[in-house]
This record gives sequence, structure tokens and C-alpha cells, in this order.
Amino acid sequence: MGACARQVFEGVTAQHWQAIGAYVKAQIGVDMSNPSASAEREGFGVSWNWAQASGELTVQCYKSPWYVPCGIINAKIHDVIDTCKPQQPQPQPQPQPQPQPQPQPQPTQPQQAQPAQPQPQPQPTQPQQAQPAQPQPQPNQPQTANPPQTANPPVQPKQPQTADPTQPANPTPPATKP
Repeated sequence: MGACARQVFEGVTAQHWQAIGAYVKAQIGVDMSNPSASAEREGFGVSWNWAQASGELTVQCYKSPWYVPCGIINAKIHDVIDTCKPQQPQPQPQPQPQPQPQPQPQPTQPQQAQPAQPQPQPQPTQPQQAQPAQPQPQPNQPQTANPPQTANPPVQPKQPQTADPTQPANPTPPATKP
């Protein structure tokens, strides 16, 4: 495959260059102690030139296997350069003092007694009617989905029959003659 496009990096300091060389030596096994050189390894050929005075680094892959596109190669070169870049301490914003609210004096007033609120009375509870027990399914028997329940109508107390006003309340049996 042909050569990939040259990659140019600005602002590469001596500290950054040393970090790049150490990383490439540890990861790939290529010695980059010379600021202007080239190296071939495992089917790849890469050349570099670091101009210390201007801080410009130029890297170009001039040889690669046919199955590795230049986009992947150049992305890897950028990853190495960015990974080795010394971290600049970010200026921390200084916290701004927050104005403290001043407590406002409250006029003192005598407290008035609050009228007592009536307490709610508990309501009498109605006795609960017993619910018929649900039959439990027996093992090895098919279970049915909630069988319909038959509700027993509530038992109504018998109303006393009203007496006929023309009849005495306690009728006496007719007297029998001896």
C-alpha cells in the first residue's frame, strides 16, 4: 500500500517528545531517541521529524500492509501523541464569597392562646361477618382459576307481625262446657 498522509503536530515540548519515545519503545519496541529517523517493524514503516526549536513534530507512515487503511494508522498516531501529552494543570476557578443574608429583627408580640380544636371521636366499628373459607387445592388435582363464589344473602331479622286491632292481644281459648 502507498504512503499515508503526513501528520503534523504543533507545540511538542521536550517533555512531550520524551514521553512519546518512552511510550513507543514500551508498546511497539521502536527506539525514537533520535529526533529525526525512520523505523520498520512487522510490515509498517514510519518516519518522524521533531524540530525542537519550533516544537513541530511530523510523522508519516510510508509503508503498511494492504489490509490496514491509512485512516486507522493515522488515528493510532494521533492517539499516541495525545496519550503522551503532558497534562497542563487547569486553573481552578476561585470560589466567590456569597453574601450572607442578615437576619432581620422580628418585633416581639405576646403570643395569644389558640382555641382548642375539638378532637375527632372514634367511630364505632361494625362487627365483621365471617367469610366462608376457600377450599385449598389438593395435590395432583387440576387447579381452576378462582371458582365463582356464591354469596349467601344476609340474614334479615324477622319483623314482628302486627296484631289485628280488632282481636285481643292474647286471645283466650273458648271455654268448654263440662
